Amino acid sequence: MQSFWVSCPKCGYPHFIKRYTKTELRNFPAYCKGCKKEINITLKSREPSKSVQLV
Repeated sequence: MQSFWVSCPKCGYPHFIKRYTKTELRNFPAYCKGCKKEINITLKSREPSKSVQLV
């Protein structure tokens, strides 16, 4: 299973969340060390991409 890092959608911090291609998150409260903020995100299962939907 392939894993990769998702960048923070607000500040672009490169190691925001590590995910696998089959990872699904819904309204996940993720904390970014770069911008020091908590962001609710939704990730759907798919191939690697740089898009993250803010909720």
